[in-house]
Amino acid sequence: MQITTVGLDLAIQVHAVDVSGDVVVRKTLRRSQVLPFFTKLPPCLIGIEACGTSHHWARELTKLGHEVRIMPPAYVKPYVKRSKNDAVDAEAICEAVTRPTMRFVAMKSTDQQAALSLHRVRDLLVKQRTQLVNMIRGLLEGTSTLDALRQRSMARTELSPDMVQRFSSGIRRQLRDADPAFRRTWLHMFVSKVTVGKDRVRICGPKDQLLKAVSEDENPARAIVPTFAREWRALRDSNS
Repeated sequence: MQITTVGLDLAIQVHAVDVSGDVVVRKTLRRSQVLPFFTKLPPCLIGIEACGTSHHWARELTKLGHEVRIMPPAYVKPYVKRSKNDAVDAEAICEAVTRPTMRFVAMKSTDQQAALSLHRVRDLLVKQRTQLVNMIRGLLEGTSTLDALRQRSMARTELSPDMVQRFSSGIRRQLRDADPAFRRTWLHMFVSKVTVGKDRVRICGPKDQLLKAVSEDENPARAIVPTFAREWRALRDSNS
């Protein structure tokens, strides 16, 4: 009797029937015996439940010339007739794969499986990181450490005149004693272009910044440190 349909439970159990539906083969195979067994069979329809190794076996059996269809386990379960075991599962798979309304899972290539594996590993790492953060937060909730960290992160540092004075003094020392690279970097903050002619040197840049850089002021911080604060002005009519 020629085998036309095979139900393969990846335990690994084989249930094969002929064109009339009579059972031809019902046997258990070792993993190393699967490919030699199907190599001897003529091309037939093979049903497999979707699982971790189903796509691998589907690719290998397709290379032998068989038609392999992968089914979700939930769709195979209604065809299980009695107590669940490997032989009964293989019989149910063999019957379910021939149903005209059965829905099947597309066979994935090795590249597709590798991409899915990367996504699953990343999802696992994200879940583990979230679990670790929540655990640490839960441990700190019972102490004052978490409140101290929150207050420190919300604290705002205000600039005092003394801090500005110390900063401007430090800048003066750097401009006087530091290497030329620092001076060039400082100069580029308020000078955009320098043109050297025969009788004059032309310095281009924002007018207000150049005036502050060369003006004599009672507050040395204002004369040395460029400021970029916006000045709000009253809205003017375009016709005035």
